[in-house]
Amino acid sequence: MPGLPPATGSTSIDDSLKYPGAEVLTDVNSGRGKGVLHLQTKDSARKVIEWYTARLKPTENVNLPFGNAILRAGDIAVVINGTEDGTNILLTRGGD
Repeated sequence: MPGLPPATGSTSIDDSLKYPGAEVLTDVNSGRGKGVLHLQTKDSARKVIEWYTARLKPTENVNLPFGNAILRAGDIAVVINGTEDGTNILLTRGGD
């Protein structure tokens, strides 16, 4: 996707897409630009959705009940799931 920086570090998902202060639960780099990053934060789902919407400028946005959303921009997809204790964030990069 134009405008996104190249992947760096152990994942194919750029560090600039890691939600600030979130704990990294899973970081998978399958090579060839594909990867999965699972994060967890104590922030509300609404705050997380707003942050990713501003950062990614998604071309697809599905808001689901109970503070859940799916955002897609290019080959990046973000699934945001609000919980009683905060928010789970699942980022994927690459097709398939």
